[in-house]
Amino acid sequence: MTLILIVLSIFLTPAPTAQQGVYTSIEAALQHADTAEELDLSGKKDITFPPEIAELKKLHTLTMDGCRLDKVPAAIKRLPALEDLSLMDNQIRKVPAWLAKHPNLESVDLRDNPIDEATAQSIREKFEEISVFLD
Repeated sequence: MTLILIVLSIFLTPAPTAQQGVYTSIEAALQHADTAEELDLSGKKDITFPPEIAELKKLHTLTMDGCRLDKVPAAIKRLPALEDLSLMDNQIRKVPAWLAKHPNLESVDLRDNPIDEATAQSIREKFEEISVFLD
């Protein structure tokens, strides 16, 4: 009897699904704007943020690693809940001052970008309340 119950529980247990609230395209995230919490666009090129990006009011993590970005996308200003931003392995040389004033931002990962030491020091000074990863 115990063996039958174990076998039944194995077959009746639902298969794991993708983590709810995590998306890999802007379009998919916007279709679930009220629940989208994470957006991972890593490796995607020519990213264009539509005006509707502001509808992602619960988005707290944005990852854009290896996207060949040469600047921090201004659309980030329109993501009020954003806490964690990863821009690793891009071509970013400068970071705009407005990013340090983002209301909920807690961490920014800028590793593997061609940021010179003087700029890195300036970033560290401006981002007093935010964890910044440069090395």
